[in-house]
Amino acid sequence: MWLRLGIVAAAAACMALPMLAGYGVMSLTARDMFAQSTTLHLEASSASVAKAIDERLAQHLSHLKVWSSLPVMQNVLVADSGGEIARALQSIRANTNDFTSLTATDSRGKVIASTSDAERGADFANDEGFRTAASGRVFQSNFGHRRTDEPDSIWFSVPILASYDGQTVIGTVTGATDVRAVARSTLALLAAKSDRSVFVVVRRSDGKITFTSKIDAALFQAVRALGGKRSGFDEIDWKGAPHFVASSVTAGLGQVQDPGIAVHAIEPGQTVIAAAENATMYVTLAAVIAAFVVLGVAWQLSAPLAVMASAMDRIARGDTTAGGPTLPAHHPLSQMARSIEVFRRTRIVRDRLALREQELHRSAKDAEAAALAKAEHLASLSRELRTQLNTIIGLSELINTEVLRAASRLEYAGYAKDIARSGVQLLAVINDLFDLSEAEAGHSRLEDSDADLAEIVRGGVGMMSQAAERAEIALSCENCDAPFIARVDVHKLKQILFNLLSNAIKFTPEQGRVHVRLRVNADGQPTLIVEDNGIGMPTNLTPIALTPFTAANDTTHGRHGAGLGLPLVKRLVEMHGGTVQIDSEVGLGTTVAVTLPASRLVAAPVETEQRLIA
Repeated sequence: MWLRLGIVAAAAACMALPMLAGYGVMSLTARDMFAQSTTLHLEASSASVAKAIDERLAQHLSHLKVWSSLPVMQNVLVADSGGEIARALQSIRANTNDFTSLTATDSRGKVIASTSDAERGADFANDEGFRTAASGRVFQSNFGHRRTDEPDSIWFSVPILASYDGQTVIGTVTGATDVRAVARSTLALLAAKSDRSVFVVVRRSDGKITFTSKIDAALFQAVRALGGKRSGFDEIDWKGAPHFVASSVTAGLGQVQDPGIAVHAIEPGQTVIAAAENATMYVTLAAVIAAFVVLGVAWQLSAPLAVMASAMDRIARGDTTAGGPTLPAHHPLSQMARSIEVFRRTRIVRDRLALREQELHRSAKDAEAAALAKAEHLASLSRELRTQLNTIIGLSELINTEVLRAASRLEYAGYAKDIARSGVQLLAVINDLFDLSEAEAGHSRLEDSDADLAEIVRGGVGMMSQAAERAEIALSCENCDAPFIARVDVHKLKQILFNLLSNAIKFTPEQGRVHVRLRVNADGQPTLIVEDNGIGMPTNLTPIALTPFTAANDTTHGRHGAGLGLPLVKRLVEMHGGTVQIDSEVGLGTTVAVTLPASRLVAAPVETEQRLIA
């Protein structure tokens, strides 16, 4: 009983502290969190409205440019008394409600057609918009109105160019855009207006309100206090309650200049407070329900726990007959009950555990040996790279000295050959390292095709013949005359052959021999064999030579390798589904056999196949 009560009390304590901490954090941060969310929403809303106004004004300017190039504007402007052009302007005005007026003038500024009665027959010769358009440029007015009876507008004047040369100004067309209508249609298109948010459009020059989605004198007064040039986030007091305000301004994109419009998005702060209070209430309610659920579960689970605690105590005292409670498989503590039975049987499996411990010790020693081999390989690779780099750097410095400048060209050629040789060797080491890294990472892919293995071997032997002659080594090939077709990656097979021949020549002393053979084994598998009578390697090191953690070194003969050739060969052969077998003995030479799957053998002459199998 005391154990059960202790478990329930501990569960209650574990829940109480996080719940109190969570409630405190929620109470302190909920308002700020919802206020930040509201701020981001308002800023995005005001910015989208300002951008949409910019885009709509730019669209109107684009329409005026298109209309000015219509044939009715270009071809009949001089001869027409204004009738056809007037009908065209009336049609345009009817289809675009944002324009308060559309006016066309001739090249002298006389109005020949207009949708506004006040402008018909007027003379725009002294109007700034006409003069700008008459010079061939587009004019955009400041945000305001030309007459007191007009709404706040922005008007554009566009030149009408003669169709015969596209340069001569024969008239102008002017469109006055009602900013209030633009704002209204913009809010309707964006569906930005809601029951909570209010949008106000003002002139940035003086803060005068042009449009508001809600008419309220107190709101107008609060917005005027903000001014028209501000952008960002602020708070105002409206009807005795705080309201959040996010402001954005137009940029004049696609227009001649910035129209000077500011958009204020307003939302009551009370919604933020209510949302924070609701969130806190829901969190508290959920926490209370969770507390009752957890306490009930803790009480139910504590009964089998008490039984299992007693059983564990008896087993620890040596009573292996004691067992835990029998629980159904779906019970949360069924695994713990099974663990007690496992604990009871630990004495029986103690010997097995001891054997396993020995195996783990052997694995640890093997891992240490592998780590040591890897360190030795890195040291050998560093020595190989450093040797080639030192040769290149040393010879390069000799070429730059004053003494070598007086040397003969033959000496230069010798140094240059040494530099080239060292560079080629260094490049080969780096290429092998990259190829092995790509193969180990699984980035290398086979590109299989039907190829003649005999031809590939003949080519490889021919390519390495000069290196063998320089080393005074006899290089020969057996069974390389008859066609031997297999499906392989030609490039990778050549790389396998090159690495095997390079290693054989490198570790074979003068007057030695390197022999290459092609054959089909008893299982019908194509096999490539490279054997030499070189320095060989200890039998216990032949498996390690196929891993990139050791280097094939022979300090006695002064030969060093990067240790990447055989590991790369093994990886490329495994990609073909084949195997690599090394037979070697110190002082007697090395034989490397590359065996490919029988499925890769496409065809071979009957007599050749019989001879090779025999």
